Amino acid sequence: MRINVLLGDSAQVDSGGKAHILGLGWTRTGSPTAPMAVVVLLSLEEEEEAGKSHHVVVQLLDHKGGVVDLSASGFRRLEFDATIEPKAGMRVELPAVAPIVIQLGSLPLKTGEAYTWSVAVDGESNPDWSVNFTTNARANDATVNTI
Repeated sequence: MRINVLLGDSAQVDSGGKAHILGLGWTRTGSPTAPMAVVVLLSLEEEEEAGKSHHVVVQLLDHKGGVVDLSASGFRRLEFDATIEPKAGMRVELPAVAPIVIQLGSLPLKTGEAYTWSVAVDGESNPDWSVNFTTNARANDATVNTI
């Protein structure tokens, strides 16, 4: 299984299973943040993985790797089971991708800090299964990306 994590302003999955993402790829934001979408793409690369349930955990981590407590915002950690199955009477075409969208409102994060949205599947995590961003040093700074 391959996992990609993307960060955008807004996202949704259509009835055909495609993710539509606006404002993809930002890495800096003000605080409180603007609404954001965390998009997790689960990709099966082996036919044997089809139909198997996978336990997925998505968490926001601070720069020290600690879980950020967002309970006041109604969000702390997301856990769910995901299964990619072929449509009735069909075999799985590989790679098979299942997009998962987590749409969030404004989050009151510390200014001038680094954060990571991290994904674990079946108890395993990988640094590649995450997306990083930082909050601007001053509150209410506009979103800025620099390379």
